[in-house]
Amino acid sequence: MRALINLFEDCPVETSEELLVAREVKALRITIIVRMAAVTGLPAMEPFISKSTLETVLSAILLATFGTPTPSPDDAVNAVRAAIEMCKALTEINDERRANREAPMRHGIGIHKGLVIVGNAGSAERLEYTVIGDAVNTASRLESKTKDVEAEILLSDTVMMEVADAFQTTALGSIQLAGKTKPITVFTLEATAGVSSH
Repeated sequence: MRALINLFEDCPVETSEELLVAREVKALRITIIVRMAAVTGLPAMEPFISKSTLETVLSAILLATFGTPTPSPDDAVNAVRAAIEMCKALTEINDERRANREAPMRHGIGIHKGLVIVGNAGSAERLEYTVIGDAVNTASRLESKTKDVEAEILLSDTVMMEVADAFQTTALGSIQLAGKTKPITVFTLEATAGVSSH
């Protein structure tokens, strides 16, 4: 097992136009990936994308891990920078949607550091690099709370401790995550509050 920074992002789309939604979400995903790669400049920061729900649940889910294959002291900072770029990318897309009289999209991002198992999974015909573990679940559950606390980005305390010198954070108190026995303290970034919601 390895300690990695896990960034989980979900961009649900509330509309009945399923084919249009699938294309829009895919375009959004490509835009975000390009922006993520640009902000880090690290080939090792290639995001691992779950496409299983893209067409069927009208939602785009992205899991990016920072620290594979080679860990860096800047992994947490790179993750937060990528999250900020994702917010900016969504703001630009929503500006275009409003100009076309289309409803804006919203998203949430959860970032957590913890132990995960990384490696290849699947059959001999189709091996996929995967990341599994409770830390991934925690990042996902942090994302699910973003709407409740009206924040685009939520950080766990394990991430906040590594980025406090680089970003101004605000403690939002303790929240109970599904599947957890104890509440955890969560933080958001002051500078990105409402970036893509205006």
